[in-house]
Amino acid sequence: MAKGASWYKRAEKIVNRVNRIFPNPEFKNWKSCEELILSAIVTCEQVNKFKIETKNAALILNQTASYLNSKGKYNKTAVMYKKSLDIWSKNLGSNYSLFSSGLNNLAELYKVQGKYSKALPLYLSSLTINKKKQLVIIFLWPLV
Repeated sequence: MAKGASWYKRAEKIVNRVNRIFPNPEFKNWKSCEELILSAIVTCEQVNKFKIETKNAALILNQTASYLNSKGKYNKTAVMYKKSLDIWSKNLGSNYSLFSSGLNNLAELYKVQGKYSKALPLYLSSLTINKKKQLVIIFLWPLV
């Protein structure tokens, strides 16, 4: 195995492990998030360095950005949100709830920063995805 491939595999294992232990960044988990945030940030750097484009890579980017955003640390969050959206769109497409949630998170960041012209299209895209899902659920409801 080539040296680069070996480092990539190691970085991917770290992404998977940190993603598994980093909690949802809601208020009740902030203490755990704070204890793990340095590991999460370093993991996000590894995602970028090794160009890891897995679901877990997108999740750790999004979760880390969400926590940093909630703590008012905006300097890296937009980049993390955008990278997670890029990974999700490549792997899942842009009509999935994870993608919609990521759009909404980035829109929230822009709103807090007063960048309303950037936030609005993201909110609308997220809403459109969610409406499509609701229509599918309504359509399939009689079949369940």
